[in-house]
Amino acid sequence: KFVEEDGTHQPDYVRIADDMLNKKSGAMKVMELLESRWRLPKPNLLISVTGGAQDFQCPPELEKRFKRGLARAAKSTDAWIFTGGTNTGVMKLVGEAVRGTSFGSQIVTVGVTTWGIIKNREQLTVT
Repeated sequence: KFVEEDGTHQPDYVRIADDMLNKKSGAMKVMELLESRWRLPKPNLLISVTGGAQDFQCPPELEKRFKRGLARAAKSTDAWIFTGGTNTGVMKLVGEAVRGTSFGSQIVTVGVTTWGIIKNREQLTVT
C-alpha cells in the first residue's frame, strides 16, 4: 500500500481511461503518478517481459536462471519491469523472480492489463 503524508492510503493500482492512452500527455500523467504520488524512483531502464498467459513448462534449470538473471538485471540497473499484469505464464515467473530475492521489494514491477480480465473488478471502482 502507498501511504500519503496525512496517513491515508493510496491504492496500489490505477485505472487509465482509454482516451489517455493515445496521448503523450496521458503517458506523462502516468509517469507523474508513479514518480511523484507513489514516490517510485525514476528508472534507468525499462524491461518489458511479454509472452503467452498459458501455463507452460520450462526446464527447472532454465527457469532458475531466468528468475535469477531477471532479478539481478533489474536490481543492478535500477530498472522497472513491465508485464501483462496477470498471474499466469511468463508473467507469473516474473512475480516469482521478484518475490524470490532478498531485494525484491526494491524492484519496481508494473502489470498492465485490460480492465475486463480483472477478477472482482467491481470491488475496485469508487461509487
